Amino acid sequence: MVHLIYLDGVVNKDSLQENVITPLLDSTKETVNINSLIEDVSENIIKTAEVFVVKEYKELTDAIVNGGTVILFEGIELGIIAGTTQFKERNIEQAISERTPKGARVGLTENLNTNISLLRGMVKTPSLCVESMKVRKLTDTEISILYIKKVVDQNVLAEVRKRIDIISVNYVLEAMTIKEAIEVGSVALFAMYEDSEPPDAVVYSLYEGKVVVLVDGNPYAIILPGLFMSIFQAPDEYNQKYGRLMNRLLRFVGFLLTIYLPSIYVVLVNFYADGYPIK
Repeated sequence: MVHLIYLDGVVNKDSLQENVITPLLDSTKETVNINSLIEDVSENIIKTAEVFVVKEYKELTDAIVNGGTVILFEGIELGIIAGTTQFKERNIEQAISERTPKGARVGLTENLNTNISLLRGMVKTPSLCVESMKVRKLTDTEISILYIKKVVDQNVLAEVRKRIDIISVNYVLEAMTIKEAIEVGSVALFAMYEDSEPPDAVVYSLYEGKVVVLVDGNPYAIILPGLFMSIFQAPDEYNQKYGRLMNRLLRFVGFLLTIYLPSIYVVLVNFYADGYPIK
C-alpha cells in the first residue's frame, strides 16, 4: 500500500499528478522488486527534479510544510520526498518604496528563490556566492547571505555569519529579528544596515563589496554594513552620468540646515530679541 501525504494549497497539483501519481499508477502494472522498492521508485519512477530518500520523521514533516509530497510504503521505514512546491506569491512588480525615473522597473518580492533568481540574472559573474541557512527553534525560516567572493570584506562577512548563527528565537516573521541580531552589542546613533527594494541597488552594493542578507517572506534586502553617507544616496544615481556628487552634497547640506537652523533661530529670538523690530 502506498500513501501520499501533502498539504493542499502549497503543492503544484499538475506536477503531482503528472510526475508522481501517474508514474506510480503505471508502475503497478509492472513487476517491482520489493527488496529494492524505494530505490526503484525514487530513481526510475518519480519524475520530479528533486527526489530524496529520508528516514527521519522531522525531515518528512519539514518537507510537507514546505510544499513537498511524501511517499510512504507500508512496512518500509524509509520515505521518499518529491519536490512539488508551488506557494502562492505576488507577481514581480515595480518597486514601491524606492521609485526612480531611471533604473530597473522591478522590485524584490516575498519569495526568497525569486529574489535570488533576480539578482543572479543581473550579476554576471561566477564569483557570486549564496549561502543558505535556516533559523530554527519552533519554525524554520530560510535566510540567504549573498556576496561576491573576490570583492567582499571578509571581516564583515565573518561577523554577519557569527551574529546570524547566535539567533535563538521561536519564529522569524519579519527581517527586523535579523536586524536586531546584527546590532546586538553595538551602540550607534544610526542603523548599521540598509534596506533596499530595487534589485539594481542591491547589485551595486554587492559590487561595492558589501554583504546582502535576504529573508524568506520579506521583500527588502538587508545590506551590510550600513554607512552614514548611504542615507544621502538615491538608487537612480547609479544610472546618471553627472550630478551624483552634487546631489549627495545638497542632501547633506539640507540635512545640516534642518538640524541647525531651528536652533539658531531660537537662540537669536531669545538672546538677541532687542536687535529685531517687534513689528
